[in-house]
Amino acid sequence: MLFHLSAIEDNEVADYIRRLGYDVSPQHVSGEAEERYQVLIPPLLLWTGIGEVSRAGIILSPFLGLNFKAAAVLTNIL
Repeated sequence: MLFHLSAIEDNEVADYIRRLGYDVSPQHVSGEAEERYQVLIPPLLLWTGIGEVSRAGIILSPFLGLNFKAAAVLTNIL
C-alpha cells in the first residue's frame, strides 16, 4: 500500500511540474515490469541529507526510521 501511495504522490508532483512547462520523469516503484528507475534512490537520499546508511545497508532516516518509501521526480529545471 505504501508503494502505491508513493507512486500517486510522485505522479501528482510530476503533473504539476509538467503543467509549469518542464520535462519531468517520475521515479517510483510501479506494478509494470518495463518501468524502471533511471536513477538510484539511496544515493539521492544521502545527498539530500534525508538519511544515512544503516548497518544493514538500508537508508535510515532520523525522523522516520526505516518506515518510508522514497520516490523522486527528475526535471530539467536549473
